[in-house]
Amino acid sequence: MIPVLPPDLCMHHTVAMTDLPPAQTVQVPLAPMGAAAVVTRLVDATETVAGKPVRLPPQPELEVQEVTLAAGETLPVPPGLVQRHALVRSGALEVGTTSARAPQRFTAGQWVLDDGLTPWRAPGTPGAEPARLLVVSHVQRGRGGQGAQALLPTALPTPSPTLLPTPSPTSLQASVRKPGGESLNESMKESLKEPLKDPSNESSPRTSIQPLLHTGSDYTGHPIQMPDGPLRVMVHRYEIPENATLPWHFHPYQRYAYVERGRLQVEDRNGLRQVFQAADVLVEQRQVVHRGTNLGQEPVVLLVFDYLPENTRNHTTLAEPI
Repeated sequence: MIPVLPPDLCMHHTVAMTDLPPAQTVQVPLAPMGAAAVVTRLVDATETVAGKPVRLPPQPELEVQEVTLAAGETLPVPPGLVQRHALVRSGALEVGTTSARAPQRFTAGQWVLDDGLTPWRAPGTPGAEPARLLVVSHVQRGRGGQGAQALLPTALPTPSPTLLPTPSPTSLQASVRKPGGESLNESMKESLKEPLKDPSNESSPRTSIQPLLHTGSDYTGHPIQMPDGPLRVMVHRYEIPENATLPWHFHPYQRYAYVERGRLQVEDRNGLRQVFQAADVLVEQRQVVHRGTNLGQEPVVLLVFDYLPENTRNHTTLAEPI
């Protein structure tokens, strides 16, 4: 049984954030040096852009990509997609281009969450600013096995003779292995050549998809497990000072972390340690006491994704110190 601190001692880490609206920050005290992490709530959503409840299968697979979507193009849908979540880093994204209603437009710094049934398109004409996205997708287990290949824009309209797929020496290179994820073999990396190059305009941005992680398990090999029923999706940005160590804690529900900057060591009380750095995606353990340590001389910055039952916001609980 996990020893849990009384609620009043957990307030600085969880309860104090319960009523925190998006884009506000709180100071999270760290042990043992008394420094403070800065935590900013970015997303607190229980519905998709279409107003539907957020639902996921019990054990989905996770796919995370950095995407550059060229103006005028539509993001392809991977097989078995059930939900996707994205941060618009720059440019703009239009979601839901149907005749029934005008598409919703999302710009730099905004987040979008949908069930994969609405098209995502970068507005504008070829040569305009592309949409740059961090995309977190969930697919049915066993349906996303093609990984990055499944995300190539084969769903786009057949290109005209002046828009032939052209191999490029600057093609995407997938990471050979990411912590907790699968290896990408040479043939798969070969398939990641950037498509839709317009020979009439060498400077036009092109659509590219860089896979960061594709996995159905946490970094110890245990399956990703989602709560039953409608979900609440929360996203926070954590900034952990240099040389700081988080207190021992655990997460009752599924959590992912994307490392924007720095080097983070995660260790549990069984002695397992693993280091994550910029552009790594960490699928955290559930119900396992652990802590993180900033190994560098600059702050660690994380985007942290929590998937909770709709009626709760308690994503972290402190444990007894050793």
